Amino acid sequence: YSKFGQGLGPMPAITAVFLYSLLPIMRNTYLALTGVEPGIREAAKGIGMTFGQRLSDRQAIQWWVADAATRIHAARLMTYDCAWKLDTGRDVRQEISMIKAYATEMAWDVVDHAMQTFGAMGMTKELPLQQMANEARLMRIYEGPTEVHRWLVARNHLANYR
Repeated sequence: YSKFGQGLGPMPAITAVFLYSLLPIMRNTYLALTGVEPGIREAAKGIGMTFGQRLSDRQAIQWWVADAATRIHAARLMTYDCAWKLDTGRDVRQEISMIKAYATEMAWDVVDHAMQTFGAMGMTKELPLQQMANEARLMRIYEGPTEVHRWLVARNHLANYR
């Protein structure tokens, strides 16, 4: 038996658990990307029009696109940072809770906005958005609700100041 940090010990098992925890996070980022692309394409090509203008000319849609792109990028960077820390043998429990809380809410919001862009069509089964919304909702519960991860992050963060 070797102690943690010496030889292999339990490190491979711990790393596997943390890697498994990153899978739903990566799935949320994928959901957001695949949900946002059709909406952006529709808005930019002028397929969707309101009062004679393309959807992409509307400020609300532009803000949605900017927010979605920024949040997806942030989720990716947070995931890369966590994976790098895991590769270097650091404790990533706090980061995993942060990313789970962030990425699940991000995926839900991005898919919801994509559905909003398509209007009633976004709710039909002709587009994959309804299924993505169902999956994004399930991810908010899977491996602990978002609220639990927020509580863990707050508890651990506040402990540094006590």
